[in-house]
Amino acid sequence: MKTFVLGSIVAFFLTLASGFMQGSLSNRWGISNLQRQAGERLESFPANFADWETKKTEKLGSDALNQLVPYGYFQRDYVNRKSGAAINVLVLLGSSGPISVHTPEVCYASRDHQQLGERIKLPIPGRNGGDSIWKTTFRLSGVDAQVLNIYYGWSAGDAWVAAENPRFSFSTRKFLYKVQITNRAAENRSANNDPANDPAVQFMADFIPALQTHMNRALVR
Repeated sequence: MKTFVLGSIVAFFLTLASGFMQGSLSNRWGISNLQRQAGERLESFPANFADWETKKTEKLGSDALNQLVPYGYFQRDYVNRKSGAAINVLVLLGSSGPISVHTPEVCYASRDHQQLGERIKLPIPGRNGGDSIWKTTFRLSGVDAQVLNIYYGWSAGDAWVAAENPRFSFSTRKFLYKVQITNRAAENRSANNDPANDPAVQFMADFIPALQTHMNRALVR
């Protein structure tokens, strides 16, 4: 009888601890002042940097915001003033639970868009610490059937990682950044082409170091 009671007590506290952890990771208890300030800091990233200028700022829809529950984010269309290359970038900051699980493969496939080949892991240009990012390519459904190159990865405030299982990899981190960079692929390119000449890669070389510096000032770890 004593063993049964002791086991029940242990199970109760393990369940309570698990519930508290899940609640913390999903923002069930609301966000703190530190989290709010970090989100505001992220959203103050410069509209213009290097040779890139913001042409449009977009807002996420209510469904996406309810799923992601970000502390802060920005989504912008950038254009290179020299080459004219156009890039869309989305950067999110939030708890590791919702930020880690919403990948382009999930979001685009749910809208009947076609993935072209398997995703590939690439080094981030200009980052000597072995930072990496995923690249995937989708053909959109619809009349024009655009082909998009999409690059995405996560950071807990230090290195950027193309994590195989981000929910597990970042499960102990309260803060998680996600970056997603998208551009329209050239008509003669496929998912397996060398991406070296992709304007998104050139954008990444300028953007990631600038974003990292901005993130570090927020002191989010």
